[in-house]
Amino acid sequence: MCIQVRKVFEHLHISGHVHGMIMEDLHTYLEDSNDLLKYLELCREGGKNLFLLTNSPWPFVDAGMRHVLRDQLSAADLDDWPALFDVVIVSARKPDWYTKRHLGFRRVDRQGKFLFEDVTELQRGHVYSGGCMQEFVKLTGWSGSDVIYMGDHIYSDLSKPNKFASWKTAAIIKELEHEITCQAQPRFEADYTEAKNINLLIEHLQAEAPVEEINHLKARRDAVRTRMKEHVNPHFGSVFRTHVGKSDFFQETLTYSDIYTSSVTNFLQYPLDWAFYPIREPMAHDISPIVHTPVPPFPRA
Repeated sequence: MCIQVRKVFEHLHISGHVHGMIMEDLHTYLEDSNDLLKYLELCREGGKNLFLLTNSPWPFVDAGMRHVLRDQLSAADLDDWPALFDVVIVSARKPDWYTKRHLGFRRVDRQGKFLFEDVTELQRGHVYSGGCMQEFVKLTGWSGSDVIYMGDHIYSDLSKPNKFASWKTAAIIKELEHEITCQAQPRFEADYTEAKNINLLIEHLQAEAPVEEINHLKARRDAVRTRMKEHVNPHFGSVFRTHVGKSDFFQETLTYSDIYTSSVTNFLQYPLDWAFYPIREPMAHDISPIVHTPVPPFPRA
C-alpha cells in the first residue's frame, strides 16, 4: 500500500499535476512572507552569496516567487527576481544532483525553454537547469563549511550536502510553530509537570511500593502522556517525539542538519556573523554531581 501511494505521488509530481493545481490557487498553498526580501537583501549587503537550488521546474518557481514577493517589489523588479540570487538552479533532480558527476548545466530562458549553449560560468540574473554539485562547486568555488544549505526535505535536501561537499545544513520545519505554540499553553505545561512528577514517584517508590500501586502510577502517567500528544495533534501527536524520546523523523533531522527552524526569515533575529552553539545533552553514563531531589507530593486516586 505504501509503495502504491508513493508511486501515485511521484506520478503527480513528475506529470506536473501538483504544480498545476498549486499555480491555479497560489493564495491557498503559499503563505505570504513580508520578511523574505528583507532577509535576502540583508545577506547581500553583508557580502553573502545566495543561490536557489530546487527540483521544481521554472514556471512553478517563477509563479511562486512572484506571488511571495508581489507586495515587496515593483513590477519591473518582480520580472527580474532571479537577480536577488547569485545563482538560480531549477529542475535539479535532487538527491541525485549531489552524487552525479560531470553533468553540465543548461540555461533556461524566462519562458522555460532550454538554450543550447555551453555553460562555463553561472551568472547572476540567469536561470539554470540540471547540473550537479561537482560542476556547481567547480564553477562557483563555493564549498566546505562556509556554505549553508537550507531545505525542508531530509533526503532531497539535507542528507547529502554535508557528506559530499562538507556543506552545513539547516532544516526548515514549519510544524515547529504549531508545536511551540501548543507547548506554551497552560494545559500542556500542567500535564508536562504532572507526567514528570509521576515519573519521579515511580522511580523512588519502585523498590518498596506494591506492584499494583506502581502499575497504577504507570497507567496514570501513560494517560497524561496521551493527553500531551492530543494537545499537539489528536491523530498522531507530536512529529518530534514519542512518549519518552525523539521520533524517527526528529532523530534523522538531528543527524542530517546542523540547525533547524520553522522559517528562513527567523534568522533575521540574529546578526549574520552569529554563531549557534550546540547544547551538550546529558547521557546516562555522564558523571554529574548527585542532587537529592525531593519527591513531589502526589495525591492518591
